[in-house]
Amino acid sequence: MATTEKKCIIFDWDGTLINSSPCVIQAHHNTARILDLPEHDMVKLNTMLGQPSDVVSKQLTIGTDVKAIDYQGHFRDEYQKISQHIELYDFTIPLLELLNRTKQKCAIATNKPEKIAAHEIIRTGVSRFFVQKEYACQSKAKPDPTMLEKILDTQGFIADDCIMIGDQTNDADAARTLDMDCIIVHDRDRPLWHKKYVDKTIFLERTALSDYLVQESIIQPLETVKTT
Repeated sequence: MATTEKKCIIFDWDGTLINSSPCVIQAHHNTARILDLPEHDMVKLNTMLGQPSDVVSKQLTIGTDVKAIDYQGHFRDEYQKISQHIELYDFTIPLLELLNRTKQKCAIATNKPEKIAAHEIIRTGVSRFFVQKEYACQSKAKPDPTMLEKILDTQGFIADDCIMIGDQTNDADAARTLDMDCIIVHDRDRPLWHKKYVDKTIFLERTALSDYLVQESIIQPLETVKTT
């Protein structure tokens, strides 16, 4: 992946800047109980984090009488009920404040429904850090690159000017379609699907993201930024 300064960082929201994993896992357990499915294996659920809900729904209903689309519908309902408890990752505010101080443009491209994501962005106090926010309901969901293209067009950038930071295959696929660099953030262990995404995609632990952006000259070191 190219290590040149970027004019705009495009963030995914859910699972990237805000910690949805506990709510996702709880929503799956609730869904299994509602549909009278066996209790989910925690190891299996953890390995599926970061994959699209339709893919996970298919995997979790294999060998059952439940249709994947029905599972997905219940899962979304359960997730929405408990999503009000989601909080930012510990690194999110310090990272966004660093990017703000270095005058780095940032945007959001999220598949999460606008009525949920927009409320979370406001509730957590980070709206001011982003020059543009794109929601799938306004265009098309990732891996379709339409949201990224809208950001490029509005801000006057080309793909090489930007980098996508997310946590799902959808994020990497959308970026790769435009030949845009991409960083996938994760917890201690890389997702099982990382081997399929070696081209133009870097995998980083969330806590290492800020240092990486500076070390690889993707953003300017704070001391080089001119103040007025």
